[in-house]
Amino acid sequence: MLHHQFEKELTHLEAIFPSLAGGRGPFALSYWRSRATALLTYQSVIPSGARRIIWLLDMLDKIEQQTRIAPSPLRRIYSHAKTGAGSQGHQPF
Repeated sequence: MLHHQFEKELTHLEAIFPSLAGGRGPFALSYWRSRATALLTYQSVIPSGARRIIWLLDMLDKIEQQTRIAPSPLRRIYSHAKTGAGSQGHQPF
C-alpha cells in the first residue's frame, strides 16, 4: 500500500469512528474493526501509523463496552411500557 493510500484510509476511519458511538451506523462495529486491523500490516508506511491505528482500536473498544452496558432504546421502551411507568391506563401495544 502506498503512503497516500494508507493516509487516505486512516484519515477516513479517524473521521468515521467518532460517529459510531452508541453502536449506530450502517455497518457493524466488527466491520470497522476489521478495516482498522487490516491497516496494521502497513503501519510502517508512515511514522505515526501504529499510534493512530492503536488509537482507533482503543476507540472501538470503548464504543463496544458502552454498547454492552447501555440498554438498547427498544429495550428501554419495552421496559417502560411493561411496568406501566408513565401510563395513564392506556396500553401502549
